[in-house]
Amino acid sequence: MSQTARLRVFALPLTRPSRPAKSSGVGAVASGGKKEGVAGQDVRPAYVYYHVQSPPEPSSNTKNPNAFKKMMDKALDTWTSFGKEDKASWKYKLYNWGEKVADRVEFEETALKHVNVSFKPTEKNTEPLLDAAKGQFIYPRGMTDSLDVWRKHVEHREPYHKRYMLLWSLGLPITAPIGIAPIIPNVPFYFCAWRAWSHWRAWRGTKYLNQLLAASYFESSTNTTLDQIYDRSFIATSDTLSGKDFSSTTSTTTNNANHSTPDATSSPSPPSSSSSSTTSITSASIEEDEQLLLREADVPVLIEALQLQPSVGPEILRAIEQARLRLRKELKASQQQQQQQQSQSQEQKTSSPSSDDVQAQQRQKKDN
Repeated sequence: MSQTARLRVFALPLTRPSRPAKSSGVGAVASGGKKEGVAGQDVRPAYVYYHVQSPPEPSSNTKNPNAFKKMMDKALDTWTSFGKEDKASWKYKLYNWGEKVADRVEFEETALKHVNVSFKPTEKNTEPLLDAAKGQFIYPRGMTDSLDVWRKHVEHREPYHKRYMLLWSLGLPITAPIGIAPIIPNVPFYFCAWRAWSHWRAWRGTKYLNQLLAASYFESSTNTTLDQIYDRSFIATSDTLSGKDFSSTTSTTTNNANHSTPDATSSPSPPSSSSSSTTSITSASIEEDEQLLLREADVPVLIEALQLQPSVGPEILRAIEQARLRLRKELKASQQQQQQQQSQSQEQKTSSPSSDDVQAQQRQKKDN
């Protein structure tokens, strides 16, 4: 081999697995995107950011880039120049809108499309460029099933990105005629092309990683820096990313906080709408804070200690923000479901006769 290298994959859990639904009629969505198991027993796996740290690209690729790479570099330079235009110009407004759209792209897709596949064997060079030694899969101490969860994640993502690559490609011939008008740029066409290209890169990355996983290329190992950061989040040694042996300690703590027993001497009074809404918002924010494992303040420490590229920092921050938004949606849906169940139970109580009424009816029948 003319050049050897070694891959490193960092598993950075963003959240805990979701707590089991108490009496839900809908299964939790697993990492494979499917609803599994019996209602009330499902657990949503943890959201994890997987960073694949590739070795330096082979010198042959950097010296003689292909035509596609040159075209993409040119498009990137053009797009970057839009951000340097006057803020009142249409170029800057288009750039600002595009950056907001890019922030909404799933962090899983962004991480996979940055996987460097330059080390794959080619028709000219059938020998792999990676080191014969196994790659490192680094995860926090206590997350015992990290490698298995990542394997399932990559297996699920390969057909997912292939499907959406084809779907966005179908929009190219439909939006291409818009470019006939020379007044404005063909934004729909470029958007479809960008999304198809993004999914293509992610699909190509998953294919490569699945090949390495099938060859048992990676070996698991822990990292002191990750242990120190995640130890502050009180990760139990029995915690798992898939949530199969999910510890009930956190749910017990939250349940005690959110469902405190009222004083027996005080007379119960129905809470006002403003106080109940404030309580629900407070409990949701507490639960959201409990489920988040990685914080924004931890990112600079990770970048420095793990010797990552500075460009990885914004990607991790974007992943944390997306995980926080997903948690809020989940908690909001859970609260709405609980409110519906409470209202249904109250309706059933009011519609069903009380025990006194039943006894009175029975006495009346005996008298007759």
